[in-house]
Amino acid sequence: MHAGIRCIALVAALAASGALAQPQVTLQQGKSGQVSWVAGGTRTAEIDALSTQEKGHSLKLVFTLTAGNYLAGVDVKVRDAKGATVLEQSDTGPVLLASLPPGTYTVSAISEGREQLRKVQVGKGLRTEYLRWPATDKDFALPPSAR
Repeated sequence: MHAGIRCIALVAALAASGALAQPQVTLQQGKSGQVSWVAGGTRTAEIDALSTQEKGHSLKLVFTLTAGNYLAGVDVKVRDAKGATVLEQSDTGPVLLASLPPGTYTVSAISEGREQLRKVQVGKGLRTEYLRWPATDKDFALPPSAR
């Protein structure tokens, strides 16, 4: 068999067997009291995996720059109406899904020392909140090795 045909046959066999399947998806996940959560989204496969889990959650937080770029490395704290912390997660994002009971919550999200504070009302369906930070020159600067 010609080498090019063998290569095509090998690729077809690997694809059929699932060896060329989607990359391994690793999401952050945990439980804080009665609140379960899952986060990630730094790769397309993670965004797709999170999309399939939205139905089981009541709050979706999406962290971005105002320019639209996704933002990871965010510290999040969610407090209930009485001020009790019901969810606290460091170095998360750009998407965080949480299963909160219906009620009013205060979301604090901090990226590089800059805080976004938001009151949200969670009901029976999925509530999506976009927390956006203004971009700085640092957000778009080339690393020293690329200059």
